[in-house]
Order: sequence, then C-alpha cells, then structure tokens
Amino acid sequence: MKKTVPIVASIFSGILLFLSFAPFSITLCGWFALIPLMLGCAGAAPRRAAFLGWLAGVVFFLSSLYWLRHVSWLGTIGLAFYCALYFMPFAVFVSLRRDRWRSMKSLVNIAWMFGAAAVWAASEYLRAIVITGFPWNLLGVSQYKELAFIQIAELGGVYALSALLVFFNAAAAITILQYLSGLRRKYRMHIELLCGVLAVVLIWAFGIHKLLDRPEPGVPVRAALIQPNIPEVGNWEPADPELAYKRLEELTLFAQHAPGLDLIIWPETALPDFVRFNERSAGLVKKLAAAGVPLLAGSMDAVWRTEKEPDYYNASMLFNPAGELLGTYYKQHLVLFGEYIPFEGKIPLINALTPIGSSFKSGRTATLFKRPGDERGFSVLICFEDSLPYLARRAARGGATM
Repeated sequence: MKKTVPIVASIFSGILLFLSFAPFSITLCGWFALIPLMLGCAGAAPRRAAFLGWLAGVVFFLSSLYWLRHVSWLGTIGLAFYCALYFMPFAVFVSLRRDRWRSMKSLVNIAWMFGAAAVWAASEYLRAIVITGFPWNLLGVSQYKELAFIQIAELGGVYALSALLVFFNAAAAITILQYLSGLRRKYRMHIELLCGVLAVVLIWAFGIHKLLDRPEPGVPVRAALIQPNIPEVGNWEPADPELAYKRLEELTLFAQHAPGLDLIIWPETALPDFVRFNERSAGLVKKLAAAGVPLLAGSMDAVWRTEKEPDYYNASMLFNPAGELLGTYYKQHLVLFGEYIPFEGKIPLINALTPIGSSFKSGRTATLFKRPGDERGFSVLICFEDSLPYLARRAARGGATM
C-alpha cells in the first residue's frame, strides 16, 4: 500500500498539470499541481523519484498532446515519453533532502525552495532547446489568462513564471509535510509559506504596475484572419484540394467587404500545394489579391539547390495587389516527427514513428515583411513557433513591430 501512494500522487500531479492547460485552463491548478509529486518524492530513493517524476510527465504529456494523434499515434507516445524525461531532474532534486523536507530550519527550506524552482526552470529551458527543442506547455504558460502575473516574462521569459509557480508549490509542500510529520501542531508564523505568498504578491504588483503604465497605442492595422477549417482526414490522406480552394476563395471574398482592410492572412499551408509552381494556386492568389489588399498566404515551397531533389519548406508568402511575391518566410523551428525526422537515415525504424516521407528543411532567418505604402515591418511565426521566445526576439531585433 505504501508503495502505491507515491505512484497515485505522481499520477495526480500529472492530471492537475493537464487541467492547468487548454482545453480546461484551470489556472489555479498550476499553483498546486506539483505538491503531490513532491510529497511522493520526499524521502524516496533517487532512482524511485526519477521514475515518479517521469510518470507524472507521461500522464501530463500524453493527455496534453492528444491532438498530435492526427500526425501519428506512435509519434505522440514517443514524444510524450521523451518530454517526461525533463521532469526527472526536479523529482530527483526533491528526493535528495535527507530530512525529507520536514525541517523547521526556515533558511534551509527557503534555499531548497529556490533550488527546486531553478532546477525546474533549467529543465524546461533544456527541453526548449535540445534536439531543436519542444517547449510545449511550459508550466508558466498555464497562467496565460492572468495578465498581471505574465508581465514577469519581460524580465525572465516564461521560465521566470514557471520558477514562481514551483517556488510556491514548494512552500505549500513544506507546510503540508511539517503538519503531517507532527512538527507543526498548531498555527504560527510560517516563514516558508510567507515567502511563497510574498513572492506571488510582489510579482503580481509588478504586473499591475506594468499594465497601468502602458504606452499610448499606435496606428492600428486592420487584418482579416481566414480560417478554412478543413477537417482532418486521418492517416495523412490528402484532404480534397477543391474544398481548400473553395473555402479560401469564399471566405476571402467575404472578408474583403470589410472597410479599411490592410492585410488578409491565410493560415499555415492553407494552399494544398506549391503556390510558386501550381497555376491553380497562383491564379487564386492573383485573383483575390487584385481586390487591393495584400495577402499573406501559407504554402509549401521548394528550392532546387542541386539538380537532384529539392529542399522543401513550410513557408509564408506576402503578395501585393498585383499578385507579385514581395517576400517569403521559411519556418525556422520544425515540429519533431511532424515536419522533420531526427537522425533520419541513421537510426533504424525511426521513420516508423511518423507518416511523413521526408523532412522539411528549416529556415535560417526571420523575414521582415512590409505592406505597400507602409514602412512598419512585421514578421511571421508559424504554428508553435509562437512558443519560442528567441524567434520573437530575433524578429523584433530585425525591425518587426508586430
């Protein structure tokens, strides 16, 4: 029975983490999700704690990455198992305290709280960069609706907010362990919990100050976002290209009736083929752009660098009202097993984890787009690139104002 309690606690932490994110987005869960895992790992052998941390990660990622099943069931499971590895350093760190986090020495406890926050944030950072990175659902992202709290990202990115959540989780876990062990029989000033609450209040106050000190808004850009909403077919069968053309044309023609429209945006790979080499796609773009509004279109692209096979790219292209191509952005950060196969051709059977036949190439730079007659530049982030801070910084430093 005693052996199963930590396992149940680990699974419960994984469930609470899942509830913190979409589609449930119960932000409060993020402030307490790691407490069961910490209780289970406190005093455990490091190897046992590593397993408990990995188990919590598996439960969390399998449930929060369920949407990737449309790409590959095996790939989804493999990716979840891989991402869960980054929960292990935190769990092992928790297990290393010989006093099982039950000490009444406040300064020692606070030091360990900082350590736990740092280990978690460092693990998230590694997950965001190793093998090009997969920074999906970092803990701080669970607070995306809490505008005051997320202002701290200005100073330390999403990792600063993740560290705050872990710091508070650790403070609460210490409190619970002290009561469970009998060290704290009645309420009195609890320095650790007070420090956790104080950190939350200070960062909330910082965020409120930032929100009240917003600069005056600039001249707005009026954009129409087109969502064709083509249904998933399954097993990577190609959807009906005629349906894609029809939806794009109907919705774009409807959007063009909006007064003062500055830009029309189609989503990632909205066109079912290569717009630069397909007459049907090129004709549709030219026809719709002729209404006088620049069109930013998602499409695949191919570049022949040798006479053999071309390099394929996931691209976003800006067309002027004459249908001429003004600029192209190639997606820089590709989806593991969805757009590229790591160690392709070097590891046997790795291609079985994904239905894609070959990998896309990644772009190297952020493209600065400019609409005709407007000097304000903008850049594009495709798909989950919007979860990568370094790409947004790279675009902003290149002159992008949005």
